[in-house]
Order: sequence, then structure tokens, then C-alpha cells
Amino acid sequence: MITSQNLQNLYNITANLAYKDYRAMNPKGSKKHRPYSLSGETREALELYALARTTDLSREDEERIKAYLLKIKMGRPELLEPRGRQIHTETKSNT
Repeated sequence: MITSQNLQNLYNITANLAYKDYRAMNPKGSKKHRPYSLSGETREALELYALARTTDLSREDEERIKAYLLKIKMGRPELLEPRGRQIHTETKSNT
């Protein structure tokens, strides 16, 4: 089972990586905002976040998510810090 703290961590990782991608194309002080695309690393984090939010999570998927989180916690803990006051909120979908 993926805990709410792990969901929050995946959300923070995705937000930080997306902001890094944005800043790579739009440095501070720039008046014009250029379009940007998400890096492969950001897309992977986003995919795992979406997967973790599903209700029918397989054991293999759960292990994949936990391994990814462990890799980030050990190698890049700064990605776990929240950006500003953004907090993951649990929403119920009707699907």
C-alpha cells in the first residue's frame, strides 16, 4: 500500500523536477516565457505519481514506486522538499 506520505513525496518530486525543467528554459530575470517540455526524468516521476493514485495497484507496481522513492531519498533528498505551500490533496474521482 502506498501511504499518503509517499504520495506527497511523489507529488513534491514531480513538482520540483517540472520547475527545474521550466527554469532551464526560462531563467530568472527573463521577461519572456519560452515554452518548455518535461524531461524524461520528470515524465517518469509523473507516471509513477499517477500510478500510485490508482486503486488497483499491483504488487510489482508498488515495489517499483517504493524502489524509485528509495533511490530519490538516498541520492537526491532535495527533491522531497515542497515547493512553496503546495500540498498534495487527495481527491475522489467518479470513474
